Parts: sequence; structure tokens; C-alpha cells
Amino acid sequence: MSENNDSICEGCSRTFPLRQGSGLCSKCKKLDDLAIDSPEHAAVKAYPQCEMCSLTFRHMQVVPGTKQVCNSEPCKRGPLTVGGGNQDRNGKEKDNLSDSELQAQRRAQLMQRMKKGGVVPGTTLTSDELLLHEHGGGAPGERQIIIGYQVRVVTKNGTTKIYESLGWAAKNWAVTQHLPDIQAYYLERLNDEWTKSHSVPIRIEEVSLRFYGGKSLAEGTENMTVDRFWAFYSQPSQRDNYFKGVGKPWSHQMKSPKPFLPLELLFNEQQYNNRISGPDLEPTSSLAMTKRARTPSSAGFAQSIPKKSRPSSGSSFAPPVSLFGSASSRTSILSIHKQTAITFQKIEAVVGSMDGVAKLVYTGDTYKGYIMDSAFSAGRMKQAHDVVISGGSQFVAKRFFRLDEKQSEVSVADNNAEVELELVRLAQLDWVLAAFNAFRNTHEDGQNVPFYPNLAVANAFIAQETGDPSKASGVTAEYTDERVQWIVEAKRAQTVIKFTGTLTHHQQKDDLRTSTVHALAHFAFGFTNRNLVFADLQGTPALVKGKDGLVLFDVMTHTDAGDSGVGDCGEQGIQSFVEQHKCNAVCVGLGLDKSYSLVAKARGDEDDDEEEEDQLEEES
Repeated sequence: MSENNDSICEGCSRTFPLRQGSGLCSKCKKLDDLAIDSPEHAAVKAYPQCEMCSLTFRHMQVVPGTKQVCNSEPCKRGPLTVGGGNQDRNGKEKDNLSDSELQAQRRAQLMQRMKKGGVVPGTTLTSDELLLHEHGGGAPGERQIIIGYQVRVVTKNGTTKIYESLGWAAKNWAVTQHLPDIQAYYLERLNDEWTKSHSVPIRIEEVSLRFYGGKSLAEGTENMTVDRFWAFYSQPSQRDNYFKGVGKPWSHQMKSPKPFLPLELLFNEQQYNNRISGPDLEPTSSLAMTKRARTPSSAGFAQSIPKKSRPSSGSSFAPPVSLFGSASSRTSILSIHKQTAITFQKIEAVVGSMDGVAKLVYTGDTYKGYIMDSAFSAGRMKQAHDVVISGGSQFVAKRFFRLDEKQSEVSVADNNAEVELELVRLAQLDWVLAAFNAFRNTHEDGQNVPFYPNLAVANAFIAQETGDPSKASGVTAEYTDERVQWIVEAKRAQTVIKFTGTLTHHQQKDDLRTSTVHALAHFAFGFTNRNLVFADLQGTPALVKGKDGLVLFDVMTHTDAGDSGVGDCGEQGIQSFVEQHKCNAVCVGLGLDKSYSLVAKARGDEDDDEEEEDQLEEES
């Protein structure tokens, strides 16, 4: 009998006998939303995948030597049918049922078997899977707190309701884990259920954490670590409001003396429906297909671009323009779970208030601490290690282990150069963000423009090892005189929200936070005289001035000189932004669409800028 075409994935062409629906399998759907050369794409590609239903997720249990399946009962038993999916266990033909009818029939059969077996419906995860990460994401022996979650859905009429069919579970979490990472984990579990009957996964911005009963979290708590979160909500002034009246399915846990947090994942289904029924995302520029590659025509495209006319807003209000030029980024900097003791000197970046030129300065401070020998995370180029500095402060230290796909190792000198350039990029982004906020605050319509105010840039510094090389540095005995440098930031949640890529600048979400970040990118382009574009903009949810916000980090830039560090595609990169950026409500509200027109800088404009700078100096 012929094979059911619905069981064949249109992406990878693999056959999944119990897959519901047609089109792409679960893994191909996830991969389709990610850039093919991104770390996220590589991570999802490595996820185990059920050979029956196609479901894939990071923590799926793997038993060597057996067929890979998820933990659902139908998949563990194998296909219920013998041929094309329309026969019963005895080989008799069923009635000609639709996919939805067959799915409903299978679910009813499964629920009936669960009732007979005394199983309480709620989640397809077993106790073994719930205890899979026995350390709760932390170090062995670290204190843990149990967090339970259910899924509450916001319906079309604005009411909310708990849907047990979308899963519920309780899991131990180490007290050092951050709430955004826990939210991301529970979203994975929700999508495990959701994608069984829906082709498009739910995004992180379409869910939020709530307390039992749909109660909103207090301002400034959704980005806390588990221990701080527990300390805040378990204090007498908060406990009655958030813990009183907690019932099923957590009645037993609430009677236990062990700390327990009854949370909910609030899913805004209307926001989800608006997204999937909206227009398709714009295709990326052809530049994105040749990421970081120079094309033969890249040197000539600027000749055909008309010279940018001076902006006229029709108002006495003039947007700011810095003295940022196209000077070489390199010449503007000074030369400069076992753990190992580390001693280092601290180096900070100082940016000129008008010209944006960064200098690296030794602070004169020496610190001692410990760095983990093994990296806890690695991307395509950098690896990250946990660091504890004397006094108990937790940081993350990163260094380069590759600078391109063909390079197998990186010298200490090359690593140090790229670390220094990364710190410069962060310092320049912080400089631009400060100017952006000041521009908005002084703009005649600034206070009336919707704006996400809680943005910050990672407060990073360079740690240059001064004692014996740490094991994490990879420096061997014969090179002990070379001092490796690390880019160091405070430890935050690992959940990352991406806004742009190296050569992709389209806005793919319309929430206020995303619109503000894209407006910041537009402002940076104009504020730096069209000499610089920020790329690979991404951030981590974190506390910003005591409020829930976002910290931007690990940014790339495209500059005229093309030497600001890895990922700098020079004029080609700047042109990719000019072609792809579309002004949003924040851009238009602040007049960026008129003040900073999206035209790349032609060669002749540099002379005009120099004349304008001379004129400004004479006037001053």
C-alpha cells in the first residue's frame, strides 16, 4: 500500500508515520525561522527528533541503541496502522476519516487508556524527564526551588482560561537561574504540545509569566534570579496576595514545607493569530546569502548613489550629528567544572563625547578570582566561561577560538585584538544610546512618541591575565609570556532576543521594544554621519535601573574602513542596512525618516563633512 504523503516532510524528505498534517516536520519548521549560519540553527539541528511524530526539543530523552521517540504513548508503541494510515489494528479498513477526525480519535483513545491506567492528564512528560536536570541548571549541590507552571490562554474576547491540554509540570530550579531562562524552557514545553496541531510555533514575545490565577508580576521582578524572586514574593507583605487560595493542581505542593512557586505561562493567542495571518516577512537582501563576503561590484556601487542633500525638517529643531568619522577603528585603540585561580588587570573603554573615538585605558586595578576550566557555552567564534571574582560577584568571560569557518585556532594576539574591538563596539553603542535617549527627551514631540525606555548596553570590561595562564585561556607552557585578554560582563540570563543579523536588518516583529531597537539603529546611522551601522543587535532580558528591561550585547558594526572587528563588511554592510531598513512608528514619530534619510554615503560626501566640521569650528 502506498505511503501516506502527509507523513513525508517537504523539507528533509524524512518519513514520520505518526505526524499530523502536511508540509514541514517539527524540526524543519524551527530551522526555517533561523538564519542558516546562526548558532541557534546549529543548536536546533542537533536536537534529537522523534522518528514517529517528528517532534523535536532540546531535552528529549535519548536511549542509545533504540529508535528515537518522544515520550508520548502512541510514539512509544509505534504506528497504530499497518499501511497508509487507514486501517485498524486488525487490518480492517476504517471509514474514510479526515486528518482532524483521525487526530481526535487517537486523542480519545489515548485519554481512555490513561484513565484505565490511572494516569492524570496534564503533561506528556514523565517524572524521569522532569528530573532529567537534577541540578536544576545550576552547580551540583546548589540549593533548588520547585517551580510549577500551567498554561493560561488569552482568548479572542479578552478572557483567560487554563488549558491543561497544553501541558503543566513542576521542576526543580537552581536558585541562581534567571526567570527569563525558565520562561524560555516552559515555552519549549508549550511548543512541544502546540506544534502537534499547529504549523507555526509560539514566540517568546507572545507569552509572559504570571502567578497562579493570572496575577501579574510586580514591576522589576520578571528578570530576577530564582532566589531573589522567592525572597521577594515569600515576604509577608506579598505572600497573602500571591500564594493565598492556590488550589489544583498544586494543593499538595502548597502544604509541603519545601519552597514552591506556582506560576503560569500566559499565552496571548490573539497576538499569535495576528502574526500568522499577517503579510509574509520580507525576503532578505542578496547580501545575506554572501555573508561577510566581498563582491567584485562592492567597490563601485557608491559611485551611482546620489549625494545626500542636507536634511530640512521644516522646524527650528535640528537633529544631532556627531563628529564620528571614518578613521580606522584599530588605530584609535591603545596597544595594549574544575576551576583555576585567575589574576587580571582591568581595562575599560572611554569614548569621546563628540567624535565617538574610543580609547582603552588600564584602570590600575588588579583583581583575583576563579574561572571555570570548561566553557558553559560556545558560539561560532567565542566561548564563555563562568568567573567568580573575590567577594562573590558572578561574571561571564568570553574569548575567541575561531575568527572564520576555516580557522582552526586563534593566536593570543588575534584574540586580544578582537576582544579590544568588541569592547570598543559596546562602548560606541552605549554612546549612541545615550545620544538617542537625549534626542528623544529634547525632541518637541518626543514625549508623545511610543518608546521603550528600558534599554541598556552591557557594562563590559577587559580582563587581562597577569599571573600564570588559566587553563581556560588555552595558553600552553611555551607561551606563558603572552597575556590573554577576556571580554567580561556581569552574569545574566542566557535567553537571547535577536533583532537583526549581520546583513539582515528587516524588522520582523512589531512590538514596542523591537521598534525602539530598530529606531536606535536608524538613529546610529544618521548620528555617525552614515559612517557606521550596528548589526547583529541582540539582547537579554534584565533589570535596567530597577525595572524590567533589555541589555544589548555582542554587537557587530559595519564601517567605512571595514576594520571594526569580525563581521564588518564595510560599505557593503552599510548598504545592506540602507536597502532593508523600513521606518517604523518610533522612527517616524521622532522624524528620523526625514532627518536621517536612508542613503549610503558617496565618496564625495566625505569632503563635504570636512568642510562642515571646519565651519562648525569657525562658528564656535
